[in-house]
Order: sequence, then C-alpha cells, then structure tokens
Amino acid sequence: MNKERKTTNKVSKNTTKKIKTTEIVGNEIFDDLKPIRKKHFGFSFRVGILSFLFCVFLFAAIFLIITAITFENAIYSNYSEKSTLDYRVNLKPNNYYETDVLTKSMNVTAYVASLIDSIEAIYNYNFDIDNNVTMDFKYDVIAKLSITDEHEENVYLEKEYTLLKDKVATLDNNKHMSINETIKIDYNYYNNIANGFKATYGVNSKSNLLVMLRIHKTNDDETTTILNGISVQQLKIPLSERAISIKLDYTDLNNNSLVISEENINVNNIIKLAVGGVCLIIALFIAVRVVRLFEKTTVKVNRFDKYVNKILRTYDRLIVESRNKINLDDYQIIKVNKFEELLDVRDNLKLPINYYVVAPHQKAEFYIISTNVYMYTVKEVDLENK
Repeated sequence: MNKERKTTNKVSKNTTKKIKTTEIVGNEIFDDLKPIRKKHFGFSFRVGILSFLFCVFLFAAIFLIITAITFENAIYSNYSEKSTLDYRVNLKPNNYYETDVLTKSMNVTAYVASLIDSIEAIYNYNFDIDNNVTMDFKYDVIAKLSITDEHEENVYLEKEYTLLKDKVATLDNNKHMSINETIKIDYNYYNNIANGFKATYGVNSKSNLLVMLRIHKTNDDETTTILNGISVQQLKIPLSERAISIKLDYTDLNNNSLVISEENINVNNIIKLAVGGVCLIIALFIAVRVVRLFEKTTVKVNRFDKYVNKILRTYDRLIVESRNKINLDDYQIIKVNKFEELLDVRDNLKLPINYYVVAPHQKAEFYIISTNVYMYTVKEVDLENK
C-alpha cells in the first residue's frame, strides 16, 4: 500500500500568495509550498510613473486633436463706434436769462444750481462695420446716485434708478446702426435726496449723479465673437453743491474693434480625433489617480484632533500614551465630564493620566487607574455639536 504524506503551511498575512509544488520520491508524494513575494512600489515611484504617463497621453491628445481639426475662412470685420452727447439745461423762471433753455452749443460751462429745473441728456450713437452682419444692440439708461466723503474714497450711499428700460435695436445684415435717445432728468429730485442725506446725518459729503447709456452688442451665432461687446456713454452731474455753480462732465465714445466670424471648422481625420479624445480621457483618469494618491497621504485635522493635540501638548508630562486597551472589567469606572476634573483627581492621587485612542480622529479615552478608574472620554461627534 502506498503511503501519502502531505505537509501544509499556513499562509501568513505578510505572504499573500504561495505556489504549491509536488515532488514524487519512490512511491511517496511530498508537497511543498513556496512563497511568492509581491513587489512593492513606493509612493514617489508611483507618482513619478503616473506623472510621466499623464504627460505622454496629454501631449499625444493635444497633438492629435490639433492636427485633426483646422479652422478655415475666419473673417475679421473691423468696426467703429462713435457717440456724441448733447444736453439741454431747462431753467426755472428767472429775471436774468432771456431763454428758458441753455444748450451745449451756447458755450455755457457753469450753471446756477438753484435755477435748474431739469436736464435733458441727448445720446447719439453710431456703429459702422466693414462687412454686412446681423447683430442685436440691447441698451438701457440708468442713473446712479453716489454719496461719498469729500475725497470720494468712502461711499455712504449708492443707488441706481432706471430711466430707460431695456430696448433692442437690430442690425440686420447691414453695415450701419444708429441709436438716438433723449432722457429727461429731474435734477431737483436727486438733488433733494443728496441735500436731505447731508442735512439728516450732518456729514461732509460729495454727491454725484452718473447717467449712463449702456449698450450690449450680441449675436446669436456661436461662431461669431464680438470683441469689446459692452459700450458705455455717461454724463456726470454734481449734486448738493455749496457753490453757486455746477459743471457737467461727459465722455464721448470713439472706439475701434473687431467682430470675428469663423465660418467653417473642418475635421481632417476622424481617427486622429477619436484617438486624441481617448488619450485625453486616459490623461484625465491618470490625473485623478495622482490626486487621490496625494489625498491618501494628507491627514485632515478635525476639531477632535485639534482638541486632543492641545491637551497632549499642554499636559505632556502628566500623560502616558497606551498602545493597548487595558482590561477594566475588575474596576468601577467613574466618568467625568471635563478634562480639568481628571486633572483634579490626578493632583489628589499623584497618579499618571493614561491616554488611549479608541478610534483615530473619532474617539479617545483619558483615565487614571486607582482603586477605581476615573475616565474622561472625548468624541468627535460631541465636539462638532458644540
């Protein structure tokens, strides 16, 4: 009768794989388990390899996508926008002026504040472009009341008033567009607000009313880009002046810019584009892996860690850190609510304070062993609720 002898080895945690070999000697069979060790790659090595692969796939993706696509027939259209601001100052009845209206053309540069009834701002905007285009000009007129300190550094009050709600003018496959709007400004209304603020709060202030025509140039075609799409023309009116005269400051527009129309985007090689897209996805996947590797090495410090670390730093000479859980079944456990109470017990008993981590970043125990066990338990959830 053949005898069979087998020897088996228990697989330890440190050696995760073993290969079984069988040896036949005469009529007997011997089994042997030979361990195979897994190779371990360090953190720096893995990060270096992943970073290298990320660069390779990213540059490959960029190269393939760029060579697979071409932009053709881009049209650059030069445009110019010019505006002129005219205004009229309507006067209250008086014995000095022969006319009720003072215009910009009269070369009058100063106005008596107490004689102003209203001001009319006349906006004239002209848009010209080299090629026929279709564009929308959305515009409005707002008045911004600003009350600041005397140096105009700190703002006490700022408020906007809508004088003209959103309007739309369309340039339909053409080269020229003009906008003409006349806005009447109730000077006394805004001046009374500024005077009332100064009188009520007794502060030295400077007040201005900025009346702005805002024009937004838009195009529904996604292949068309409008540079400098927002234009602003403004009139600045001083308010609450102590002097007997005021001056009107205004800014005219005289800009030049571009409208870029990209008519065709051609794909020369669909295979290159597809491979480039796959390379880009792989590069992004590798980038995520690298980020996760760094996240694993980063320890997030919560309120529990901050609290416990502060205790350990402050009372380092009084605390003994224990790596093993001590059997406390034979003791009566007396729980205290504060660490300071445990310090009082330590001062009375002259015994060290033991520290044991129950769950990292979550729960820990401080205790003193005598005839009884005096214990203070710290929980992360209790600290977060405070």
